Amino acid sequence: MLDRFLGLAAFAFAYGVFYGGFVAILPALVMDYFGGRNVSGIIGVLYTCVAFGTLIGPSAAGFAFDVSHSYMLPILAAVGGNVIAAGIMVTMTEEGEK
Repeated sequence: MLDRFLGLAAFAFAYGVFYGGFVAILPALVMDYFGGRNVSGIIGVLYTCVAFGTLIGPSAAGFAFDVSHSYMLPILAAVGGNVIAAGIMVTMTEEGEK
């Protein structure tokens, strides 16, 4: 029982630090990349996209588990999406670097 609690506590701590940190710096990051003119609209679009992912993701992962009896497909889809996002970030250049 104690090992389950410690695992949950470690996950909750890591999740709070990393996700909470990301949410806290997102407005500043958007401001740095896109400027202050439309920062509120861009943040609204980002949070709306997160809402759709939160709405659809768990049901899609559950459906994939029901079909394949494994979470491997949703995990691979998440890894693929993260690799694509990292690739986009690597190829981005600042306006003066072109």
